[in-house]
Amino acid sequence: MLLGLIAHTRPHLKRAEVLIVDDGSREETVRMLDRLKEPFRVIHNATNTGYAASNNRAAREAKGEMLVLLNNDLLLTRGWFEPLLSAHRTEKKLGVAGNVQINAFTGAVDHMGKFIDPEGLPRHYGQLYEELFPCEPDIGFMEFPSVTAACWVIPKRLFLEMGGFDDRYRNGFEDDDFCQRLWQSGWRSGVALRSRIYHYVSRSEGRKTHEDANRDRYLSLWKETGMQWYRERFDEQFALMRNWKRTT
Repeated sequence: MLLGLIAHTRPHLKRAEVLIVDDGSREETVRMLDRLKEPFRVIHNATNTGYAASNNRAAREAKGEMLVLLNNDLLLTRGWFEPLLSAHRTEKKLGVAGNVQINAFTGAVDHMGKFIDPEGLPRHYGQLYEELFPCEPDIGFMEFPSVTAACWVIPKRLFLEMGGFDDRYRNGFEDDDFCQRLWQSGWRSGVALRSRIYHYVSRSEGRKTHEDANRDRYLSLWKETGMQWYRERFDEQFALMRNWKRTT
């Protein structure tokens, strides 16, 4: 991911810092990270604390106005970053901007925003309705109730005001919980459709270990809210998707 960041975001790196959270890595990884120079800065966790806590720590230490959250299992592409910034400049009350993510193993769309299913759970549009998506979307932005935090752009001040991620989630559902809290506070989340990257999906060690506990916590907080969204918004948003497919 770092090579792609350097190759495809070089002009922006001149005005940015890149914080890398070493979340309890092996010794050889620690040595490699410690050789990095500016704009890279490494934050070392003594033990593995998980995605939510690691990102919260980096956000608190970050100096910039905008946070760009990136998983370490992404392949960035030319032009991936600019549409995310553009969304924040043009969309009103935008909290989180994410992007289209393609499964690096299969070439299929993995993520293009999430909707809420009848049971109140967030589900990826891309995984269920890939046939709806043209290869080159020609619209700029679409709102979704949740966006995966594998790639996020969000104002730092807003992230901290919202309390960051709930670190009681362990490598799952923390982004969905955050998006629900954003929505309740009057902010929006969505996808910059011209930003497309590749993702080696769910390959991190222990990624699904806490899945049941994460899901149960999420549903204990947001099940009724999610089911309400499904009743009120699903048909409308699904119709928008189909109309977009016909007219592109």
